[in-house]
Amino acid sequence: MLLLGEQIWGGLVNLGIFGLGFSVLIRNPKRKINRLFFLLTLSIGFLILFAFLSEVPRDLSISLILTRICLAFLPLFGVFLFLFSIVFPEEDKVPKFIKNTFVILATILFFLTAFTNLIIKNVEPVSWGFNVVYSNLFYLSLTFWLITTGLGCFYFLRHYRKITQIQKTQVKYLFLGLGIFVLISFLVNVPLRAMVGSDVYYRVGNYSAIFF
Repeated sequence: MLLLGEQIWGGLVNLGIFGLGFSVLIRNPKRKINRLFFLLTLSIGFLILFAFLSEVPRDLSISLILTRICLAFLPLFGVFLFLFSIVFPEEDKVPKFIKNTFVILATILFFLTAFTNLIIKNVEPVSWGFNVVYSNLFYLSLTFWLITTGLGCFYFLRHYRKITQIQKTQVKYLFLGLGIFVLISFLVNVPLRAMVGSDVYYRVGNYSAIFF
């Protein structure tokens, strides 16, 4: 269960993320780059929000629902990062088929994760809260996230030489924050989880989102 300090910290992190997204969107809602950045911040914000909310209920069936919704935003985060990277600062020529395929796959993975047991099978109680019991298809969702995130990083690097000095600074901060978040989240949820046999350190991944 969450301590009061963790609840406050989680609230502040989400306010910061949602506030950043809205501040960019309202500057010019018609620009594709602004809308995609807004969707990117929403996806990571909801991922973190539902991760924290899943720790609040004492009823594990509710925690299971919230955990599934939380991890359903993982593929959306990856695809929005990819789509944002190809329009920053100007849209790159990427075949529409590829973009549509990624969007369709992300949508399918979202619904499979949120509303079925094909990705998240169950949660089991432990002394500090609960462990997530993953189905084998979870690693398909994780692979999709890694591919889209990797492609996003590739396009950011590809555009780096063409952008202004201010935009280069923005990309550096984005890469630093994203790199910390992705690295810590991956280490906590894959190798560290395998070594200790539980999700006891998963909150560290949530806290690292403040760097993003």
